[in-house]
Amino acid sequence: MNGHGLRLSKGTTVVSLADGAEIGAVERVYLDPARKEIVGFTVHKGGFFGGTMVGLVEVGDVHAFGPDAVTINDAAAVRSEFAVGARRDELVELGSLVGRKVVTEAGVALGSVAGVRFGEESFRLLALDVSPGPLQEHHEVAGGAVATIGEDLIVVAEGGAATGSAPHAVPDRLVYVVEPGGGRRLAG
Repeated sequence: MNGHGLRLSKGTTVVSLADGAEIGAVERVYLDPARKEIVGFTVHKGGFFGGTMVGLVEVGDVHAFGPDAVTINDAAAVRSEFAVGARRDELVELGSLVGRKVVTEAGVALGSVAGVRFGEESFRLLALDVSPGPLQEHHEVAGGAVATIGEDLIVVAEGGAATGSAPHAVPDRLVYVVEPGGGRRLAG
């Protein structure tokens, strides 16, 4: 996988290299909260107002994340809709992290998640971009300082709070960002 134009966002085309078929488009990206890494994404076929769920693709089954498409070796990499349902309870949809409150183990509120950075090769959580409030400077919390990713809150280990200003662009990392107007995307 390369870092040139790395892309994993809703609507990105998923292509099978074996037969050149368009399998569908990325629908949702999932994070394993215990491992703190992106583990896969669902593929949807059809329009925005209909269509069907094709299944789940695990990150390890991806051949490449390109600027225009995600390529997989063949359609066998897409797990059934049943596999999606079976794993969904243990995973967190990445989009749900944005806006989630962040607190320290001592109960100090740090703000809300404004963005998330992941390793390009490992897909492990590198950092959270935390906003203490409107018009306030964002701070970065190192991924290693995240103790728990819960349903309601993200808990940061004591001493692992804000590490400084969050960078605006990190070209060699997979980043989940909030766009103007409330849109969300992963960008490289």
